[in-house]
Amino acid sequence: MASLRILIGLFMLAVPAAAQEPNAATTASAAQVAINAALRWIAANSTYEPIAVRHWVPLKAEDMAANAWMLHVAADPQMVFSMYSCARRTLYFRADADFNDAVVFSFLVHELTHHLQCETGRSEVDLCGWERQAYGLQGAYLQSVIKAGAKDGRRLSRAEMSAAQATEADLDRRRDAACADLRRR
Repeated sequence: MASLRILIGLFMLAVPAAAQEPNAATTASAAQVAINAALRWIAANSTYEPIAVRHWVPLKAEDMAANAWMLHVAADPQMVFSMYSCARRTLYFRADADFNDAVVFSFLVHELTHHLQCETGRSEVDLCGWERQAYGLQGAYLQSVIKAGAKDGRRLSRAEMSAAQATEADLDRRRDAACADLRRR
């Protein structure tokens, strides 16, 4: 996932009203809980202080995939669960994302790292620095879940553990691909 491309690309992205989930109070409260938990985790495991996300928008899966594809975010746009726009100070995430899933939550950690980078003015001359830090925190989160064998006190199933391990093992490749994409721009 080339998150910096997301940061730049979403500046021009207009989110159609139809893409938002209307009257999704359950989604809204679950999302707020997940966002707050991710910000707390980042604060506890980095030098960042938690800074509230001013705006966040749940998108239907098909709209998220279309926007991710348009922005060349991932090889498989169906796997994009969240994106952050510094320009709009807005987090976009799939309305159907299960943030109780450790892997999905790890991508929220990644994007909220970008949020904190933007809010604190921590910019890098080498844009790969942003990605290295975001992937680093995402990896640290996954490693903590794998080591504990649990997320939020709930034991991971064998499939969940396998997915967390596979995702954590793939983060260096994803980071390198994101940096390569950034250098081509």
